[in-house]
Amino acid sequence: MKKCLAILLALVLILCAGCGKTSPEPETQASTETEAPTETEPTETQPPETTEPPTQPLPETEDAAVLADHVPAILAIFSRGDTLDVVGEYDETHYVVKLEQGYGLVEKQLLALPDAESYEVWTGYARWNARLYSNYRLSGVPIQSLTTNTRVEVLDDLGEVLVVKVGDLTGFLSADTVSRSVIQGGGSSGGSGGSSGGQDGGDISLGVSGGITLLSAISQEGDVTGQAAVRADGTEVVLGFYDRDDIAKIVIEAGFCEDWEGYCTVLLDDLYAHVPRNLVRTSGEEAYTPWDGYAKYSAQLYDNFYLQGEGTILPSNTVVHVLCDLGDCYLVTVNETTGYIAKDYVSLTRSSGGSGGSGGSSGGSEWSDPVL
Repeated sequence: MKKCLAILLALVLILCAGCGKTSPEPETQASTETEAPTETEPTETQPPETTEPPTQPLPETEDAAVLADHVPAILAIFSRGDTLDVVGEYDETHYVVKLEQGYGLVEKQLLALPDAESYEVWTGYARWNARLYSNYRLSGVPIQSLTTNTRVEVLDDLGEVLVVKVGDLTGFLSADTVSRSVIQGGGSSGGSGGSSGGQDGGDISLGVSGGITLLSAISQEGDVTGQAAVRADGTEVVLGFYDRDDIAKIVIEAGFCEDWEGYCTVLLDDLYAHVPRNLVRTSGEEAYTPWDGYAKYSAQLYDNFYLQGEGTILPSNTVVHVLCDLGDCYLVTVNETTGYIAKDYVSLTRSSGGSGGSGGSSGGSEWSDPVL
């Protein structure tokens, strides 16, 4: 009996032990097995972002009417002996040069190319009433009036104008007011000092092209082909030209460009240049009131506001319709022809004869319409 109870107790203990065990966890897949990639829906390809180049801020401007023809927008001004990088020929009278500020035009007679012969300095003698100017345009008030036979040292020949030294002064004289020999008997003798034209620096084609760019800057491109020496103080590098009644954008906000005394800063094709202040009128300025005057004795009508070249002599008391005051001269119409005349040669009243008027050059031609 005791033996049976012991066997029964042992079975109970075995059964209880079996119930306390937990079922084994299912084995996980080996860590070395690679998981299958999950499929994703295709995304639309985006074009690469384009970055706009930064734009320079532009200044505030106001419109101004241009009062004369062929008014230059000047990039820079250079002195005799300076060197400029030349790109090539633009037309029969201008070279293209390259500056840090941009490309511009320079009159050919103002540059000496490397193959140009050195100018041989000579001594000349002033004719009666020769006037020494500070600029090669011979415009404005002369810095000195020379007496007959005043000795002048001729440094260079710009065609109709000579670069000279008189004492300690360096300036410019009209070529027809300098003689190569001492003048006898009142100044009617002696050869002319100037040549028919300035040195053009070698074999250069002078074919006429399309002409000067108006209302826009010249093309801002081109490789430098050589260098040239500046032959005259005040040599202008011009970005482009305006004509009468064109509209110039005058910069009125400070801090964008260097100010020049006597000039307005203009914005032309996003480039800065300068125009003479007396040759533009802003919208806020009162318009000039035209009036009629009379030509004085030996008055001449020119086709440019510099009053350079050969003007047309007007008979005394010719009616002159004055359109505008440009500082050193008037813009006028004479017999329906528009031109420019020195202010000293226009009178408010008719003259009774004599040699009224002062200044201006001698000589002239028969009447013909100026080419503007």
